[in-house]
Amino acid sequence: MATATTFFIYFFGLLALLEWIDFFLFKKIIYKPVKRIIIRKLLSKYETTEMLYRAYREMNEEEFKITKLKLKFKDPDSTFVQQLIDLVSKLVVTVSVAFAVSLTTTATAFLNYLNSNKESSVENKIDVPQNLQNIFKIFKQVTENNQILFEFCLILAGYAIIHFLIVSRKKYLHKMHLTIVEEVAEENKS
Repeated sequence: MATATTFFIYFFGLLALLEWIDFFLFKKIIYKPVKRIIIRKLLSKYETTEMLYRAYREMNEEEFKITKLKLKFKDPDSTFVQQLIDLVSKLVVTVSVAFAVSLTTTATAFLNYLNSNKESSVENKIDVPQNLQNIFKIFKQVTENNQILFEFCLILAGYAIIHFLIVSRKKYLHKMHLTIVEEVAEENKS
């Protein structure tokens, strides 16, 4: 049981690390066109929005159009890691819950059968204590599996929080750059 928890922690820790790497790569890509202009003004007193605005305004027309197109095509939502974790969470949780429910249902049905047929089980010489012991083993296995499932869900929830923080930050950066680019594009038209 501890090995499963350790595995989940390492697995989702690795996924969280991949999320951060993806975020920094996204940030690097989104800042790449204006980086050289921003570096020239590194000691600038302007805040990020104004600095980006001035950097996009200094681009020549062709470079600006290419940057605008790249920004429009860049999707902060769709990542391989996000799709993978969505698939894993849906698949593993669904299969685990179905397995736990089926074991519990089978054990309960068997217990009810033994309870309702006490006389026939004595006549047919069915070993009731052994069957009860097997049922309790099944219940113990179900509770252990539910504990692993619960730990998995807690770790998955922790990862989901990290993931949503990173995705919201990516969306914010994407929206900020896109808004500034559209504003500069409107000014360039007039």
